[in-house]
Amino acid sequence: MRYLGPVFVSVAIAAAVCAHEPTPVGIDRFDRAIIRSPERADLWLRRAELHRSARNWPQARRDFHQAGRLDATFIRAAQLGLARAELEAGAPARAAAAAEMSLSLDPRQPEAWRVRGLALAALERFDEAAKMLGRAITLSPDPAPDLFLARARALTKAGRTAAAIASLDDATGVFGVLVVMEKEAIALERERGAYASALARVDRIATRAKRSERWWALRAEIHLERGAAGDARSAAAAALAAIESLPPRHQSTAATRALADRMKQMLATGPADAGESS
Repeated sequence: MRYLGPVFVSVAIAAAVCAHEPTPVGIDRFDRAIIRSPERADLWLRRAELHRSARNWPQARRDFHQAGRLDATFIRAAQLGLARAELEAGAPARAAAAAEMSLSLDPRQPEAWRVRGLALAALERFDEAAKMLGRAITLSPDPAPDLFLARARALTKAGRTAAAIASLDDATGVFGVLVVMEKEAIALERERGAYASALARVDRIATRAKRSERWWALRAEIHLERGAAGDARSAAAAALAAIESLPPRHQSTAATRALADRMKQMLATGPADAGESS
């Protein structure tokens, strides 16, 4: 994938400055450089990124626009930077427009598709957002897990639960089992009443977990939802046994005590449902 050389270098340098140089010092440095060479679009672009990092939104907008005005070869990068700034500033409509402008100049930018997708999701245009995020995943040489999660959430909001679960499973195919993806999928499986699938996902996580109590507790909750009270109590008992096997310092945390209380309450319910499956 080829990009305009000077623009790519400028963005890379700006990112390095943001990462390694304290922002006020960096801004002051570029203030002086721009006074000396106000015609240099790369300086305006790099200062814009520093203002964005510092959440100085008006100054970032001004510098991104000025970089594009000074040199047309910087418009793509400036519009992408502006799109990020607008999204972070809580202006998704402006972010979507700036990302679209950047993409009109080069549609091969996964980051521009990502920003446009997130902006459209914020605007509750969920089907379009999912498509944009899918495009970002396709174009990225190394897509982040967050991209798959964002696409899944957009699909969920669009009422496309099966497609959302498929997006989460796509992430599993790339990264292996990630707890955040499986927990999201478990919640969706439960919402659509696919309890066997939800339990299978819990098992997939539990086999990799160092501690088992919360996964037994989750099994208990799912069994209770599906009307299998006996299975729920069996899982609750296993959760309590796992808690009792922990060192005292872990047993005494507020979260563990709250979990134990929930499981004890579940065990205190009535007799097992007749005819339930295990």
